[in-house]
Amino acid sequence: MEQWFHKEASFKESVFLIIVMLAAAYWYIFCIGTAFPGLADHLSKTPIGITIAAPSTPLFILVAAFFEELIFRFPLSIPVRRGLSVPVIMIFVAVFSIIFGLLHGTWANIFMQGVVGALFSVVYLKCGGMSGNYPKALAASTVIHFLYNMIALGLAYIAGATAI
Repeated sequence: MEQWFHKEASFKESVFLIIVMLAAAYWYIFCIGTAFPGLADHLSKTPIGITIAAPSTPLFILVAAFFEELIFRFPLSIPVRRGLSVPVIMIFVAVFSIIFGLLHGTWANIFMQGVVGALFSVVYLKCGGMSGNYPKALAASTVIHFLYNMIALGLAYIAGATAI
């Protein structure tokens, strides 16, 4: 596992990894929602005030994804730069992912956004975060975060929501 993380993904591998992790994220959300249907009752219901069909929505989602990645993925560079092992770095991933989930709502959000945030962290680390190519790593994790959020908004729109 250590060797896999330390070999930076090429552009083609990064695109493939983003697609696979995006599919894994939605597969996970589907499975946990099926296995624990009551979990959704505990998620944050606070509207954030985004009109789904507004022309500025994609730009807002992109900027929000970038800043969330800057806050929750970029700090993973600290244990990497200190030369800590991959298992120790995964502890940092878990801690940041739990915080990421909690800041999205309640304890139940840890099992949704927190786990998905851990997948974003893997993308960050594999796409340059482990080798010091932080702009590429940040770009890759921002892209997957943006795509994840845009798909979620699209699904909400299809389901009849006009705002979230």
